[in-house]
Amino acid sequence: MAMAKGEDGPSACYRQAYSADKMKPSSIAVEAQKLICNPNISRTIQSEKARIEAKELYSRDSLEATEISRTRRDAAAVLLKLREWLEGGGDPTPAMLKSAEMLAKASNLFKQESSLEVINRDSASIELALIDKLRSLGIDDPIDASETQQTLDKSVH
Repeated sequence: MAMAKGEDGPSACYRQAYSADKMKPSSIAVEAQKLICNPNISRTIQSEKARIEAKELYSRDSLEATEISRTRRDAAAVLLKLREWLEGGGDPTPAMLKSAEMLAKASNLFKQESSLEVINRDSASIELALIDKLRSLGIDDPIDASETQQTLDKSVH
């Protein structure tokens, strides 16, 4: 569909679909707009657009999509087999367990990602950052550090 692909506008599509040689351009535009407003046609155009986008996405990322799909299938197979063994569906041999473990590792079932960014800063840069933050919050005259320490000391005792 030329309309769904974005190649042609409604009037051009109307001319392709109907015998419009004797029609005025304004009449063609009106009739094309009537068709676009038809819920069935509108739904068909949207469906076709979605299908085209999915096809383009798949062809663009087909290798990655295939690999992700395979990994998900493998992970599901491992979980299914482990669940079957846990629920008494047979006794797995050590080789079967090792195979399941290897497939689970390959499917990233055991992978837990976490990251921690460590920023080394001296106390002066931290103090400046805090003062800037306080000023951005509308506190123009931050409390003197010695006053803060005295307040903390009093609250502890």
